[in-house]
Amino acid sequence: MLVSNGPGELTTWVRPVAERLHRDRPLRPRQPGDPCRLDLVLVPCPNGTGREHQAAAAWQLFERIVPARRFWWLLLRPARFGPWPRRGVVVFLGGDQFWTVLLSARLGYRHLTYAEWVARWPRFNDRIAAMGPQVVERLPRRWRSRCTVVGDLMADLPDLPPRRSSACRRANGWPCCPAPSASSCRWGCRSSVRWPIAWPGSARTAAA
Repeated sequence: MLVSNGPGELTTWVRPVAERLHRDRPLRPRQPGDPCRLDLVLVPCPNGTGREHQAAAAWQLFERIVPARRFWWLLLRPARFGPWPRRGVVVFLGGDQFWTVLLSARLGYRHLTYAEWVARWPRFNDRIAAMGPQVVERLPRRWRSRCTVVGDLMADLPDLPPRRSSACRRANGWPCCPAPSASSCRWGCRSSVRWPIAWPGSARTAAA
């Protein structure tokens, strides 16, 4: 279960990670009948358009998408959103890190935070995936063993789909930012990112 908030995080973090997960192992909805699935939960964001779930649905990467306006109901009454697997992993990819801590506790799932600059709730994180060593340095020593430096998701994930055109992004309510030049951002310029956590029921590490 990936958790995120605004259009920027969905474009630069969520979609690349989801594409890579589907590439590396069978997951519903792209592999119907597989025991594992990929869901997306959106959390409230002051910069959100309210249509992020519609844009994400068009990617056909997630079996279930919970819009930000339903997040509080998900915390209060998760059974209303259908049956949930007995085991799972909640991955923070944008928003307030505390909401994913609450959600993983509510569902009884393991929790992984991708920390760009700081991991705010290491006591409650099963694992922390850090963008760089500065995240590790800011952690109290007793929690550092939970943290692994995985790299920058915006630079280290290869084989990403092409960016949408500005017209298409406007139609979906997404902000139109100039696409980076090949010289300023080369996708896949370094080794692939690996998440430091095992999939439920599997000995494999979740590659992202």
